[in-house]
Amino acid sequence: MEKRNDKAFTKRRKGETNSRAPTKVNAKRTAQYFITIIVIPLILFFLLEGLLTVVNYGYPATFFIKKKCEGQYQYVPNHKIGWRYFPKPVAPRLHFPGHFPAIKGDNTYRIFVFGESAVQGDVLGNFSFPSMLDEMLKAQYPGIHFEIINTGMVAISSWTVLQFVKEMVTYQPDLFILYCGNNEIVGPYGPGTIFASLGSRTFVKFQMWARSLKITQLLKSVREHIQQRLFKKTPVLWKGMEMFLEKQIPVDDDSLPVAIGNFRQNIKEMVEIGKDHGVKVMVCTVGSNVKDSPPFSSMHRANLSNRELRSWESLYQEGVSLEGQGLFSKAIETYHKAEKIDAAYAELNFRMADGYYHLGNYTKAKEYYIKARDNDTLRFRPSSAMYQVIKQDYERQPIENFTQLVDIERSFAEASPEGIPGENLFYDHVHLTIDGHYLAASIIFDAIIHNGWISNVSTAETSKGSTCSKTECLKRLGYTKTDEYKLLNKIIKVLSRPPFTNQLNHETYLRNLKLQYENYAQGRNKEFMDKTVAAYKEALLLNPHNEGLRLRLASTYKQMGQYEQARDHYLKLLKMNPDKPQILHLLAKVYSTLGKSEKAIEYYQEAIKNRPYNPAWYNDRGLVYLKKGDYDKAISDFNQAVSIEPNYAVACNNRGTVYFKKGDYDKAIAGYNQALSISSNYAAAYNNRGLAYSKKGEYDKAWEDFNKAQRLGHPVDPAFLKNLRRNMEK
Repeated sequence: MEKRNDKAFTKRRKGETNSRAPTKVNAKRTAQYFITIIVIPLILFFLLEGLLTVVNYGYPATFFIKKKCEGQYQYVPNHKIGWRYFPKPVAPRLHFPGHFPAIKGDNTYRIFVFGESAVQGDVLGNFSFPSMLDEMLKAQYPGIHFEIINTGMVAISSWTVLQFVKEMVTYQPDLFILYCGNNEIVGPYGPGTIFASLGSRTFVKFQMWARSLKITQLLKSVREHIQQRLFKKTPVLWKGMEMFLEKQIPVDDDSLPVAIGNFRQNIKEMVEIGKDHGVKVMVCTVGSNVKDSPPFSSMHRANLSNRELRSWESLYQEGVSLEGQGLFSKAIETYHKAEKIDAAYAELNFRMADGYYHLGNYTKAKEYYIKARDNDTLRFRPSSAMYQVIKQDYERQPIENFTQLVDIERSFAEASPEGIPGENLFYDHVHLTIDGHYLAASIIFDAIIHNGWISNVSTAETSKGSTCSKTECLKRLGYTKTDEYKLLNKIIKVLSRPPFTNQLNHETYLRNLKLQYENYAQGRNKEFMDKTVAAYKEALLLNPHNEGLRLRLASTYKQMGQYEQARDHYLKLLKMNPDKPQILHLLAKVYSTLGKSEKAIEYYQEAIKNRPYNPAWYNDRGLVYLKKGDYDKAISDFNQAVSIEPNYAVACNNRGTVYFKKGDYDKAIAGYNQALSISSNYAAAYNNRGLAYSKKGEYDKAWEDFNKAQRLGHPVDPAFLKNLRRNMEK
């Protein structure tokens, strides 16, 4: 028997073992664990990301992409950029940000303007203040080639703008102009958002980075496929501001200081990025309509008792009654009593402001108009606190630091009657009128000139003429009575939806706009349209690369029935801005009208590929297939349109028509029934259902439907009705 090592055995019993070997084993196991859990997954992650990049999966995550256009490489807008920051169905579309050469010219001054829809211009996008600033600078410095790129986008916040700044600094900019702050509460990562919710700054930045990855795009695509195919989930489409109606944030909410702090830090990072790269930065305060845009929503303070609420409501209604009688002094006295109970109710603040304004006490009126804005619980306007943050950080910045505050809010107040901005500068809560855009452009232009920031360009001799007037700016941008008419129509449509319909005095304001619109409509004739075309052509001689201007010319030709001319200009636009979904769609419609079905389908396919959640485009392509007699594809497109927008009555009606053409009258009637359940006054659907009933021999039902169609204004052939009556009498 082998002799036992008693010494070693004793040591083991006492716990006195040699620790070296186990330590080596533990270290080895730790290394293996680290490699298995961390290193290998990271390697696989980056391999998959690299593979997806090599096979060109997904979409670019940058605002601009490099493409060869008109014989040279240009940076053109990426019309899928919204997919990075929003769910695809609600991703905002770009207007015409502009494109610029990949190689910057020696005599070029490149300016990027950052912000939300107020910068983009909203319905006045072709006449936004960046566009007017461009005309002013070109008139002042005719020897310099200015490139002003408008990166404004609907619904974004400073979190998204920060990502844009990080990208744009690589494109050799000379000047950044920051005009943002409207969406800090309702935009992505704000406390009142319907999109991504707020986390820590580190988490948000990580999420922003992750959304730029191809792997993230793949995972999102898989999730969307599962939701739509397995769970039959209908995508939520963009419905504008009414989507936020349930996202009210009271003035004392703890999340507001956090959001303002993040805004402050985001602006600071943008400024630092510019300074680090030798880019001059203008930080602008943001204007808002305080006088003529009542609060969208109001909330009482949280600790209001039932007894206090009853007292407040009694006083408030008494004040409203006195105000209605024109007794403003007594109304204000009563409102003040209500204010002592609850001062947070925004609508009360606004009524008090109106009362003071009528009495000529404009100082008090302004104070309460601002309170009403700040207490508005649907926070689509920046508060006084955000304005103060910008002023505190940048008011005393020396110009040699390449950073300057441009106090647009103060300048707007100085330019407004009684120092209170309203409908003289805004057509809604934050979006500027033509006068507002011109004033904003003038303020920024004056700051650029005052700072001498163009003087370092070699050919910066100034023009001997005066500064570009508003009339001259609008002429160079091709602004016509037609544009005034169309813009007014767009504004009316915007203001006819919630939350604008919830505002005080909304009906009166909208009625006045509609009267203006009707006056414009009466003067429209061929001579009117010919003058419009001539004005656009003249402006294009000065601005041949103005995409918005060329689009308006093409659309005017289309409206006049001159489809070949419209097509030619749409094609020119497509060369300037490849893959723009809007242009692809318009080209498809023109080719369809010209009877070129195959060409129309080709462009519809490209448009839909770039914007796959637009139900109207599936409907339009379905009509082309219907006209061709390709009924199965037509039904597929109408089905897709209805799956995206279940209340799309037109697509339901068109789907019924396909079945009618196929002779399946029961399914046709089902389609028309669905359309009428959505829109009970849909005249064409009554007419079409009447045709289907007549084919089935159900003449009484057909007669009833034709009568309804006629009462709703749809023409019905008298001979057909006469024949139908004979069939009913048999």
